[in-house]
Amino acid sequence: MTSEDAESVSNLAKSLEVDFERPQANGFLVYLHEIEEFARRSGLTDYFYVAERDSELVGYLMCYDNNALESLVEANVLNYEDGIVREVSKQERPYIFGDHIGVREDLTQGNIGRNLMETLFEDMREKGINRMYVGVLHSPVRNEASVSFVRSFGFEEVSEVSNSDGLIWGIYCRRQVL
Repeated sequence: MTSEDAESVSNLAKSLEVDFERPQANGFLVYLHEIEEFARRSGLTDYFYVAERDSELVGYLMCYDNNALESLVEANVLNYEDGIVREVSKQERPYIFGDHIGVREDLTQGNIGRNLMETLFEDMREKGINRMYVGVLHSPVRNEASVSFVRSFGFEEVSEVSNSDGLIWGIYCRRQVL
């Protein structure tokens, strides 16, 4: 990922930051990263995807396989997501952990997120990985758009956890036939 790409991803993520007083109806992000962190994380995973329109970034998906997730935990990079990571790390390997998905707000109904996910699912099939886990904010506000989005792919809620910052997250799992 070039520094320009990382900057575009970071800017898109910041545009989707949750407003806890008035949560966005089309979904939102809670834990954001600086440009350097997006660049670093993209280098640690084979599961970082971007969508562009007219050479402009309009969406991204950032996921990790269990090995990359373990590396991030060992480096204390995901310590703010301690409850989520602790729960997902207990699962049978191999798996994918979905960390972020972001789509430009005016394009959320245009299948960009769906296409990013379908690309990931195909890569998972090719690599023999049949499970994916994601965390979706449940409290203090519930990210209903994200719950609906993951359920549309067959994700089911498997647990609910609290991170050390007090936020409550639903853990959702999708199993696919290889």
